[in-house]
Amino acid sequence: MITKNHYDYVKIWVSPLDNLRYKERDYTGPKSENRLLILCSLLDIYENWDLELKKLNIPYYLRIWLYEPRFTSSQVVCGIEDRIDHYEKVFPLTEKIVKFPLDRYKHLASRIDQFNWTSAIDEEIIENDFWPKEKYITESDYYTDQRMFKKLDKRQIRKEDLSDENDKLIRYYVPKGHIWIGNKK
Repeated sequence: MITKNHYDYVKIWVSPLDNLRYKERDYTGPKSENRLLILCSLLDIYENWDLELKKLNIPYYLRIWLYEPRFTSSQVVCGIEDRIDHYEKVFPLTEKIVKFPLDRYKHLASRIDQFNWTSAIDEEIIENDFWPKEKYITESDYYTDQRMFKKLDKRQIRKEDLSDENDKLIRYYVPKGHIWIGNKK
């Protein structure tokens, strides 16, 4: 698969936990023991993929993306060729030094210590397509969106204007936490 598409990834899908991240906006995932089991699985996947990627004898990107606090978005990602550079630039790195929350995963400390962890910013992307009121199902939905976009405009968050001569589009990057990008030392 990776030689064809130049990338692959795996997320942990555990029902009902995976569904809750879409239903509850601020759902951060399972707690304590289940979180450790999921992280242990991500570490196992990383190690297995690392063995297989080494057999290809080509450069590759292989990382665990550990989201905090939105843990259910965590995944193992790998890429080759053009995807290496792409993945290196996916997330904005944090400007200040943030220490990996090892105390939260102390039962897996010996495995986690085998990794270099870099902190990046976890951002939720919200797009304002500037739909006219008539395109909304209800008038209430329209006004709810308008209030949300006004609040976003007032916040000091990163935004990107992707408008062109036909359509107006603004993309907001709302900080949600950290992404710990880990690779073996």
